[in-house]
Amino acid sequence: MAVNSTHPEYGEYSPLWKVVRDCVKGEPAIKAGGTDYLPKPTGKGNDSYKRYLDRTHFSNFTGRTAEGLHGNVFSREAEHPEGISERFRDFLENVDNAGASIGKFARELAWDALQTGWGGILDTGGHAPRV
Repeated sequence: MAVNSTHPEYGEYSPLWKVVRDCVKGEPAIKAGGTDYLPKPTGKGNDSYKRYLDRTHFSNFTGRTAEGLHGNVFSREAEHPEGISERFRDFLENVDNAGASIGKFARELAWDALQTGWGGILDTGGHAPRV
């Protein structure tokens, strides 16, 4: 199976995730979606529809809720337990080999899961130090 292949469920849910992510982003993303989110009324031309879309307001309850939930989960900094090795402590400061700390990595993973309902981590093997 090729590395760029996707599971059939990904194809099924991907359009739904786009809607939720656009809702979280707010009014600019919803308006950019145009007729995907606000159908053009019968008889309206393109200019008329543009003015109609410009007058429309999107209350971003979805984004505010996601931000609030995310903020509650990460309202305090995580604490590392006593006695962990220096090597493991260094790993926690660069868990993705691109400079992301475990805190940043967890925040990004949780943010994605809040919007899609699931998430995952690709394990390429052999990067975590033995404790």
